[in-house]
Amino acid sequence: MKEYLQIIKKHNLRNTSQRQDIYHHLKKSKIPQSAFDIHQKLKNIDLATIHRTLKTFEKINLIELNNFIGDVKKYSIKTKIHFHTIKCKNCGKTILIDFCLIEKFEKFIYKKYGFKILEHQLQFFGLCNNCKK
Repeated sequence: MKEYLQIIKKHNLRNTSQRQDIYHHLKKSKIPQSAFDIHQKLKNIDLATIHRTLKTFEKINLIELNNFIGDVKKYSIKTKIHFHTIKCKNCGKTILIDFCLIEKFEKFIYKKYGFKILEHQLQFFGLCNNCKK
């Protein structure tokens, strides 16, 4: 909450209860959330307000957009932890993987081609334990 308040204050934004609720929801969520996901949990906040708040939070680097293949825009609190996902093709269950081996590959690309990678996305698809039975 301290980081949230510092960033809000730094950007001269009002600390509204709706912004706090959206931030808290994203902070406690284990997987990235869409505006609709947030609205399902915070029904007292209008969907348009949620969209505006997410855009504002993204603009001030409080949250980040997670573009998943074939999915709607989803957001998560911006952290220094890099993650990838595994998504079940049957039930949609999503699990975060909090380690990355691709960084070595990025170094190889830089050495061989001189191309500095700024970001990457990796998403795995398969069947979870329940669906593969």
